[in-house]
Amino acid sequence: MELAAVCDIREERRDWAKEHLPGVVIYENYREMLDAGTVDAVLIATPHPLHPVIAEEAFHRGIHVLSEKPEGIDVLSVEQENREAERSGVVFGIMYNQRTNPLYAELRRQMQAGALGELMRFQWTITNWYRTQFYYNSGSWRATWKGEGGGVLMNQCPHNLDLWQWITGMPCRVLADCHRAKYHDIDAARLGVCGGSYGGFMTNWIIGHTDRFAAACSQRSFANMINFEYLSDIGLTNIRSEHLSSAEEDPARLWEESPLKYAPRCKTPTLFIHSDLDFRCPVPDALAMFSCLKRQGCPARLCLFHGENHELSRSGRPDNRISRLEEILLWFTRYLQPEIHQ
Repeated sequence: MELAAVCDIREERRDWAKEHLPGVVIYENYREMLDAGTVDAVLIATPHPLHPVIAEEAFHRGIHVLSEKPEGIDVLSVEQENREAERSGVVFGIMYNQRTNPLYAELRRQMQAGALGELMRFQWTITNWYRTQFYYNSGSWRATWKGEGGGVLMNQCPHNLDLWQWITGMPCRVLADCHRAKYHDIDAARLGVCGGSYGGFMTNWIIGHTDRFAAACSQRSFANMINFEYLSDIGLTNIRSEHLSSAEEDPARLWEESPLKYAPRCKTPTLFIHSDLDFRCPVPDALAMFSCLKRQGCPARLCLFHGENHELSRSGRPDNRISRLEEILLWFTRYLQPEIHQ
């Protein structure tokens, strides 16, 4: 394979190409490059709305196309692009670079070979694809409806959605839930915090140490390390292995590390969600946090789900899972978007 030509509208990038790519023809206009007859295939890496536009022009000239994802930002343009690709007879593909990661390739191979047994459930959680404001400032088209067709869902998420279906196969049906929010630049007056299990512990800790959040939701949490050691189904081993201590050896240290100690400082309106059969995180801790906030005059609400356990959010009764989501949505709407709540 030979790099025959490059094209960019930005002068500084063309200057870089002149310096680092000797012998490669440099263009400012992509149509001139396509008409020059110097390329057999093109790789399109432009703002999203231009992907189908440039691709179709390449098809009409009999030039093969590999386009960065996404294929486009609306269904009509993508369908038109696919028709033109089929009519032209050239090779057309979309680049999802995460498929080249050996880790994901091996996982797919294992799944297809049946090495892991029958697939019953597949959970894909991504927490390391955060983009700073600097990233969004690097291009005026980023995270805009006109320039990108949206934000994270149109840019970062397609990689992971592709990996998901590439490894497990296309789903028979899809149920999606999306929260539209303003992350960049962050509106500090509408900042909330929410977590479950250890995330609930951290939420309890946060509200006792800062009032920067307008609202909080603590789910299936614990708040008293001493309680946790004696009441949790993993307390005996967890406290000793994670904290290298115990209530018998150093109760003062465990209390220092307990969010309940700092709960009287809390000024953040907080929703507590718990289940009465939760043996992982003791119910009394949620009751204690709720009671402490109410005694201090801090807005608080406790939702206790009867007959549910620590897995309410993932495998609870459907009506209870819906109720849980509705409670969270109503709570954050009330304190983060009061104009809607009213």
